[in-house]
Amino acid sequence: MKNAILIALAVVLNASLAAQAQDYPNRNITIVSNYPPAGGVDITGRIVGAELQKRLGQAVVIENKPGATGTIGASVVAHAAPDGYTLLVTANPAITVMPFMTKVNYDPIKDLIPVAKVAIAPSIVVVRNESPYKTFKQLVEAARDPAQKIMIGVPGVGSSAQIEFGLVNNQVKSRIESVPYRGATFIVNDVLGGTLTAGSAAVPAMAAQIWAGKMRGLVVVSPKRSTIFPELPTVEEALGFKLDGFPTWYGFFVPGNTPPAIVALLEKSFIEIMKDPAVIDKMNKLGNEVLLTDAKTFAQENDIEIAKLKKALEETNVSIPQ
Repeated sequence: MKNAILIALAVVLNASLAAQAQDYPNRNITIVSNYPPAGGVDITGRIVGAELQKRLGQAVVIENKPGATGTIGASVVAHAAPDGYTLLVTANPAITVMPFMTKVNYDPIKDLIPVAKVAIAPSIVVVRNESPYKTFKQLVEAARDPAQKIMIGVPGVGSSAQIEFGLVNNQVKSRIESVPYRGATFIVNDVLGGTLTAGSAAVPAMAAQIWAGKMRGLVVVSPKRSTIFPELPTVEEALGFKLDGFPTWYGFFVPGNTPPAIVALLEKSFIEIMKDPAVIDKMNKLGNEVLLTDAKTFAQENDIEIAKLKKALEETNVSIPQ
C-alpha cells in the first residue's frame, strides 16, 4: 500500500513538473552566484544573465550567496524547487572539489544538473604595483627562505589557486602560505592594503586592477600564455617545470529533477548566448575563453576533473582545518 501511494505521488509530481515545463518561463528567474560581487563568477553570471533575460522575455535576477568556497550558494540551489526558476552560476570548487573534502548537504552529481559551461580562465598571480617582487621566480625564491613569510590570498579552501601553490611548493621546496578568502574581491583589498604579499584568482577577477596600474601580474598558471595578458609567462616559462594548473571554469546548473524540457531550453539559450559576438567580446576582454559546452559534455568533464583533483589534493595535502 505504501509503495502504491509513493508511486501515485511520483506520478502526480511528474505530471505537475511537465505542465510547468510547457508554460516555462512565466515569471522572474533567479541566478544564484555563490561568490561575492565583482568576482569572476558574479561577472559571468551578470553578463550571461542579461542576455538570458532578453531571450526568455522574463526578468533575470542575480542573487549573491557567497561563503564556504561556493558551497553555501550551491546548497541553496540544490535544495530549491526543480522548476527552472532558480539557477546556479558557479566555478569549479563547489562541484568538483569541496564535496570531496568536507561534509556538504548536497550531492553535486545527483542534486545539481549541469546545463552549460560557458567560459574558462587560468589563475593569475598578482602583487601590488609597489611590490619588490618583479617576477614569479623572485617571489618563489623568497618563499624558500625560512626567514621570509610569503602569504598569498586564494579564493577559498580547495580553490584551484590553493592546489596550484601546493604543487609549486612540492616542486621547488618553497614555503608559500595560501590564505583562503571568501572571494577575489577581498583578496584584492588586502593585496592593495599590504596585508598580503600576493594574490591569486582567475584572470577576470584581477584584470581591472592590473589595467588600472594598481597591481602587477607575475605569472599565469596555464599551459599557454593568456590572450589578455600575453606578456606574462606561464609557470613553466618562469620556473622551468610544467604546471598546467586547474583553470577556473564558469558554468550554470539547475536543481536535480528539473524537467528535461526546461534543461534543454536553458542549455540551448546558453549556447546561443555564447555564440553572440558581443558576448564573446565582453568575455574575452575580461580574460575569459568562451566555451560552448553542452550539458552532457559538461557532466562528463566534471567526472574527469573530480578524479584529477582528488589526486592533486592527495599530493598537496590541502585540507579544511577542523
